[in-house]
Amino acid sequence: MTTSPTVTKAVTGNSLIPAKRITTPRLDTRTGSQLLMAFVSAGHIGRQTQSVQQVEGGGLRWTRVERRTSAAGTTEVWQAYSKQPFKNNVTARLSGPGTGAVTVGAAPSAGNTVAAGGNGRTASVRLPVKAGSLAWAVGFDPRRSTSGAAGRPKSGR
Repeated sequence: MTTSPTVTKAVTGNSLIPAKRITTPRLDTRTGSQLLMAFVSAGHIGRQTQSVQQVEGGGLRWTRVERRTSAAGTTEVWQAYSKQPFKNNVTARLSGPGTGAVTVGAAPSAGNTVAAGGNGRTASVRLPVKAGSLAWAVGFDPRRSTSGAAGRPKSGR
């Protein structure tokens, strides 16, 4: 029997006033060998386009997995692997001032593979890529001035 992966920890930080950086509270995984996933959603001010220039935290190498942009903003998923326990904040650096949110989730990295996709204003990942996968998504709704990740991951079959 295959068991679904579990998210060991998750934190969310948001910016309700325009800023070029959005930072999460400290994430403490307590154990190493973790896959960290940062779900970023951000709008922009004026007519500029918005994107995430960089995600940083813990001295890890963060790489973009998925990006979806629209006239209203961007939704992106970034990932990093932590061999040691992770005890840091995570910051998303935006291309310009905007409001938004960053949710970072940690899951044991052994055997986890990320599949990314999305359409329109949402970006999503699935982990691992098999039955019982764990799915997370991030989106931005400019009509409500809200953004964020799914908050609670869903396990599907």
